[in-house]
Amino acid sequence: MPCQRSNRRPRGFVLIAVLWVSAALALLVAAAVYAVRIDTRQGFAALQSARAQALLDGALTLAAAELAADAQQLPLAPTVREYTLEGERIQVDILRTAAFISLNSAPPELLQKLFQHGAGLDEATARQLAARVIDWRDDDDTPQPGGAEAAEYLAADLPPPRNGEFLDEADLAQVLGITADVHDKIRPLLIADAGGGAGGVNAYAAEAPVLTVLADGNHAQVARLLAVRERFRNRANVDEAQTAFNNVSPPLAFNQPWVHPRFRLRAHWQAPPGDGAPAVRWLRVAEVAILNNPQNSGGAPWQWQNIAALQREPAPDAPQ
Repeated sequence: MPCQRSNRRPRGFVLIAVLWVSAALALLVAAAVYAVRIDTRQGFAALQSARAQALLDGALTLAAAELAADAQQLPLAPTVREYTLEGERIQVDILRTAAFISLNSAPPELLQKLFQHGAGLDEATARQLAARVIDWRDDDDTPQPGGAEAAEYLAADLPPPRNGEFLDEADLAQVLGITADVHDKIRPLLIADAGGGAGGVNAYAAEAPVLTVLADGNHAQVARLLAVRERFRNRANVDEAQTAFNNVSPPLAFNQPWVHPRFRLRAHWQAPPGDGAPAVRWLRVAEVAILNNPQNSGGAPWQWQNIAALQREPAPDAPQ
């Protein structure tokens, strides 16, 4: 009897084919699911960003309105206010602009202290960078000792210094030798406003990092200063509080008790996690002047001077 060839393929071949098809389908499904997740997260992030900006701008406006409504008793020490908008808690830090170190009027000695105790640099490097900040803002082409003018920038293949005022704290990054790390450490301590007080800082209005610079890194002295200010926080006599604060020994260098009705407001919102995204903190910083004559600004009793872009960072208690 002749042998007949079977038309059926071996079962092993069919099984392998099924496995390959299953694997291919699994990859396609996984890719589709991943794409959907990415789109969902991007959509969630965009919606959260828009909500954050609306919430923070609303809180900033409320803070400015409250300051303007109480213009005869504006706070001098750092103040925190909280607002609830759309069921979310927004914190606004209120600080006098006199509480920051001015890029445009701080003397070289104060700038050196800033780089030493604000950025943790050694004395020689701090002195050099202070000289370069002076050279960047002065109107001549003669470098300070250790400084840098157009020739040094040209040699480093960088644009020349402005030889004029810093327009924003971000301008500091253009100064020769300022690294991103140094810039990020000291930027929160700075303001581009020319200010007053002979380039000094109103220490009573300042936060701990600026006080640390003024105190030459003496953390024990900073703790004493903060304790005195807290003790007088709820007292009506601000002059008495400032006197007690300024009597803390040793006296702070570059402490100038000048003020004007201009504030830096920092609004924070910690957004909850969602759609696989971690909890984040949104930040919006603005500077506002409280006006004595609102008619000059169209009737509003305050005027925005500078509003920074919305910032996003990991929440303080979120896993890194």
